[in-house]
Amino acid sequence: MTDLSPRDRRAVLRLLQAAQVAYALSRFPKKQVLDGADDQKRLRDSIAATRAASADLSAALRDRTSIKWKDLVADPEDDEAAWRIAKRVVPALFTELRPLLGDDPEAAFLPQPPAPKPRKVTRA
Repeated sequence: MTDLSPRDRRAVLRLLQAAQVAYALSRFPKKQVLDGADDQKRLRDSIAATRAASADLSAALRDRTSIKWKDLVADPEDDEAAWRIAKRVVPALFTELRPLLGDDPEAAFLPQPPAPKPRKVTRA
């Protein structure tokens, strides 16, 4: 367990629950998601809900993560911007914030992104 305040614990849980749809949609091919009006709406709604939920996080918690908060809170002008947020920012939310919840029963069904693959080093 981490040293999250009860307020931050609830805020992180709400944030990740709001981001689940965007995270799931980002696992599909871009063309499939952006060509369907229903999927576009789900993506934008999930990002908007995630943005709203992020306002409840404390400044201290935001400062100790490497998440690009300004990218998340920026209003996506179009579907391409929403897709970029879903592909770049939302997985970072799960990577950094999901472990903070530890074994919280409400977090049991939140996605856990795969561990990043180690980069191969090529030497000349």
